[in-house]
Formats: sequence, structure tokens, C-alpha cells
Amino acid sequence: GLLGFYLLKELGYANRVRHFLAMAPSIRGTTIAPDDWKVQDRYCQACADQNPNSPIIRAVNEGPITQPGVQYTVLVTQQDYIVRPVESQFVREEGVRNLYIQDSLPDKFATHSNMLYDDEVLDLVVSLMAQPPSTMPSLTTQTCQSECSPR
Repeated sequence: GLLGFYLLKELGYANRVRHFLAMAPSIRGTTIAPDDWKVQDRYCQACADQNPNSPIIRAVNEGPITQPGVQYTVLVTQQDYIVRPVESQFVREEGVRNLYIQDSLPDKFATHSNMLYDDEVLDLVVSLMAQPPSTMPSLTTQTCQSECSPR
């Protein structure tokens, strides 16, 4: 998720993509990332990138996250124990379809890691990719407006 947003925004790939679906994107980092991202950078670049103050997180969040001409879907799980808080994964910008897996699969237990290997979740991804975000409103819009903190 995070690298996809970075590619679209910072590296100019938006003109090559019509619909981008991000699964559990850490676009604002995570509260479980190490505090000293500069030290962590020497040992684990991916871990360092998850710190909310890392250069990649700052670049993605400076100005609008979304890019013109791209339709966005963000799919997250309520049982994400890696990207915390879970709601920080939503992109609260015009035209973004933000969804919990549990909006479509209410009894589904899916974690950050196992959602990529779950047949029902993967079927949901295929279904979402077949429906442009502009034709299907975000199911979590009401929830996100009342519970998500501003960016």
C-alpha cells in the first residue's frame, strides 16, 4: 500500500494507473514502529519507513495523497495489529472508497498478514477491482466521518 501510493505520487506513475487498490496501507506509519527511525534505518529499511516521521511517510502525506485520473480503493481489516491505529489507513480525500473487509464479510477474521492469503478476501479484491470506486460509495464513510481523526 505505502509503496504504491509513493509510486503514484512521487515517482509519476499515476498516468499509468486507472484504479489502485491498497490493502492495509501504512500511509501514516504505525504506532508500533521504532521511535528512532534513523537508527532503525541501518538495520531494517522497511521498518524505518513505517515510522510516522520517516521521509517516505512525510512525502506521501505532504499535500493531497491522491493523484488526478486514478480511482482509489483502500481495503483494511478491523483486526490489523500491525498498522495502528487501524483508521489511519483510510485516505480521507474526495473519490476514495475506504472499506473494512468486515463491511462485506462481517464475520471474517483477517489480520494484516493473513488477509493476503484468505480466499474470501481475495475474491472481494477481485470484485472491488471489477467495480470502479465511482460506482460504489464507500461503506465506511459514515463511520470514518464520525470516528476518524483528521489527517
